[in-house]
Amino acid sequence: MKHELMRGCDILLLPSRYESFGMVAAEALTHGMSVVCIPVGGLPEVVGSNAFFAGGHTVEQFIAALNDAISHVGAASYDKYEVSSLARKKFSPQRMLDEFLNLLESR
Repeated sequence: MKHELMRGCDILLLPSRYESFGMVAAEALTHGMSVVCIPVGGLPEVVGSNAFFAGGHTVEQFIAALNDAISHVGAASYDKYEVSSLARKKFSPQRMLDEFLNLLESR
């Protein structure tokens, strides 16, 4: 049920003031969503070009970023399947394991 709901959404609004990795954002991307958030913690690395960053914590700043995201999602160039496919590759268990092992080997 959760996955059906998420596949039906185009945008995730994530107003966190702190995120270590951004698992919710990563999961949204794997469902093809764009993410509106503040660039804190690991979010910029996780969301990459599929994010619309609010300039701060005010409602007006989030609304401006949300309006940008709505325009993007409504554009003909927006491909939800492509967003999902790229995120699934980026966050695949094998890729994450490979990065972890590379980190251990470099120590």
